[in-house]
Amino acid sequence: MTQSNTPLEIPEKGFFFVLQPNETGATKSHQEGEIHVRKPLIGDVLPEINAPGQNIHQPFLLLNGLTGEFGDCTYTYWGGRHTPETRLRQFPKAWKDEWETDDLVVLIPFGPTRFIYFHLKPQGETPPGLEAAWRMAQRGHTSGRFTVGYRRRRAGNS
Repeated sequence: MTQSNTPLEIPEKGFFFVLQPNETGATKSHQEGEIHVRKPLIGDVLPEINAPGQNIHQPFLLLNGLTGEFGDCTYTYWGGRHTPETRLRQFPKAWKDEWETDDLVVLIPFGPTRFIYFHLKPQGETPPGLEAAWRMAQRGHTSGRFTVGYRRRRAGNS
């Protein structure tokens, strides 16, 4: 069997969200455990949904990149509201229970309805490929897309 030198297709971009007080439950709001998705993050990976008067729920499979566990979440378009909004919701309870304000939730797509999930603490360790998300957060971004780092082989290694 021969090996190909063609690199595998890898995701170039991930999403990150700096958790806000209402998302972590610090404000005791009804939005605890839900992440608000701003319009610039919608369209290329998360579907653009424009259904006035309708609420649409799209389930996703998550793989926790730190624990190896699978979980589900739902991408919801609340179109029945006066001001429509989109949220990521229904994360596994044990995962949401660890959320604190200013933590990062990172999602890296690896299929049409699948993401690798990372929950990162400001003082905790960050996998090297995700450091760009923290750099954007430190520049004041509360959410966005970032380029996932790619580890290159060292010269002499095959």
